[in-house]
Amino acid sequence: MTIVVMPNATVLKKITFPDNVVNVEFKGPIHKDYTDKQYIKDLPSVHVRAEWRDSTLKKIFVRSKLWKVYLSSNVSEYKHVLKKLQVSPSDKPYGYPKSEPISAEEWGSAVSVVSVESQSELPVGLLMILSNTEEETTMGVVYTLILIIALYALIITEYIDRCLGCILISVASLTLLACMGRLPTFEIITSWIDYGALMVLLGSMFMVAAMSDTGFFEYVTLVAYRTSKGHAWLLIYLLCMIAAFMSAVLDNVTVIMLLAPASIRLCEAAFINTKIVLIMLAMYANLGGSMTPMGAPDNILIIDRMIGDYEINFAYFTGNMLPPCVLCMLTIFGLIFVFVGERIYKIDDYQLERRRAMKKPTREIRNRMKELRRKMLTDKGSWLKPVPNYFNILATVEAYQSPMDLTLLIHIGIAVLFIIAGFILRSLPSIIPQSSFGWISMMAAFLLLILANKPDIGPLLAKIEWRILLYIASLFIISEAVLELGFITWLGHQVVTAVTNVEYNQQIIASMLILLWSSALLSAFFENTAVAAVLMMVCYEIEHADEVNIPLMSLIWALLLGTNFGGNGTLLASLSNEFVAAIAEDHGYKISFMEFFYMGFPIMLASLVVTSLYLITARAIVELGWLGKSLSPGADMRALLAISRRGAAIQDKGHLALLKFYNFTLNQTLPTAAAGHKK
Repeated sequence: MTIVVMPNATVLKKITFPDNVVNVEFKGPIHKDYTDKQYIKDLPSVHVRAEWRDSTLKKIFVRSKLWKVYLSSNVSEYKHVLKKLQVSPSDKPYGYPKSEPISAEEWGSAVSVVSVESQSELPVGLLMILSNTEEETTMGVVYTLILIIALYALIITEYIDRCLGCILISVASLTLLACMGRLPTFEIITSWIDYGALMVLLGSMFMVAAMSDTGFFEYVTLVAYRTSKGHAWLLIYLLCMIAAFMSAVLDNVTVIMLLAPASIRLCEAAFINTKIVLIMLAMYANLGGSMTPMGAPDNILIIDRMIGDYEINFAYFTGNMLPPCVLCMLTIFGLIFVFVGERIYKIDDYQLERRRAMKKPTREIRNRMKELRRKMLTDKGSWLKPVPNYFNILATVEAYQSPMDLTLLIHIGIAVLFIIAGFILRSLPSIIPQSSFGWISMMAAFLLLILANKPDIGPLLAKIEWRILLYIASLFIISEAVLELGFITWLGHQVVTAVTNVEYNQQIIASMLILLWSSALLSAFFENTAVAAVLMMVCYEIEHADEVNIPLMSLIWALLLGTNFGGNGTLLASLSNEFVAAIAEDHGYKISFMEFFYMGFPIMLASLVVTSLYLITARAIVELGWLGKSLSPGADMRALLAISRRGAAIQDKGHLALLKFYNFTLNQTLPTAAAGHKK
């Protein structure tokens, strides 16, 4: 947790002392060499003690020995210190022998706390980690696994709604924290929710609600069918490419919400398995969205917290992510083509009924079919022959095609250009440093509402998927509860231990591969946006570990690749998967967890293998010196991803990034021992 202590003030944190022992760890601008010294003149510090107090926290019963943690005026001196504090009710009372006797009733309501007293003229902001014993950490890991298993037991069995199941597990996680004496305040719990990510989703939903009336995506799918001449796999390939590259421009959730309904209608008319196509669209939307900072919610979350501390702009991000994404797109389409094969033409009874319910060939449709045949006969340049029922299907789909609202489409185009410009400028902190992706998305939605001049926004609000927003908020609470249970610290230590067993010159690539696979596997069984938020903390843990020397950006690129590609693993792995399932259910198609898992999980593993080979190959090229001069760690990362050849290393400007990341206070100044840094 992050603690902020005002000048010459004291902060109290409640914690249980099962063995009268508490381990206190601080991270931040600390003088590690001076800490534990009795007195250093003119050096700011904090005084730390474990104490027993009365129920009002005003009267001290007993307290441990003083631990002085001296602070550094150099904010780049990021260190961590650890000490075990012991205090027992049998110790001498505070103020003995002048203190008053403590009654049994007072001891019965006594509260154990860790007190942090500032001895600085400036506000102090530090990361503090409290733990009791190794057994407690082990139990925290066990409790985390129980929560995950319980969540997926509810989801896989489909005993209750996914959103309700997630809410119940979030309540269970808070209950476990309460039982361990770590229940946070309501304000802290609400601060665990990433409102920026929710604002991006809400803005996207407003855009979708307006764009669904333009008929643009119906027209796009119709063009894809005309281009493919009705050949199923060519049509699916075109739809997947549309989903991928439009997800890079917009975001994958928006594209899925717009493209899926039009694709359902086309698949029904063309006698193509609708569920398989929808799952493939979700996968390619995940892959395409990974190419740009605004293409996926997990990208937005990570980059929003990195910009300002590191040199990450739109072009640099896209250049790094593009090669592995393109390789995975080509690989997985070939795998799906081989393993699905003729099953793409197998449709269930429900889809067959919907196809029969479509318009029968009216005189208008028959005339359109004749016109299409005449055009085909006169078109000698086409090398691709249409399938037998091509003209019938095309005329039927055209009959359902609603006319495009060009005025509304222009308004939406302006709003989309506003989003793209805002996201690009957001990556340049000197231009709009106080903005966020969430506010840019919401401002674009407001702009669209103004341009559309809708007198009643009730119908738009009715189209918002509030259930999905509540589901994501619950996942954020679960992920932070997992952090409080100690699972993330344990995971970070496991990664560091694994990396230290590797030869020094292979530690960077080893840490990247470990983080790539672990983040992907976790994303497959959690939602990847929540996993990205949690594993960013692991990245900071690894970077600041004394045992290894690994650049933070190397870990961030691996995390981005892992969370994005892991989003294809299961139905719950990404928001686009959730939305495609919700849209399918609205049209009568139920995509179960296991249906998505059987198709998505092997594809995720194939993507990770391709990405791992890509990273290993790029690293080997760097080590062989084929890229020329010796590079520093930051520039080595650019060369490792074989994109940016500028050669200048990314210097670490984010020495307080961890404190910023953990800061629970929104839009406030994060104090440090030396100066205030805005979050």
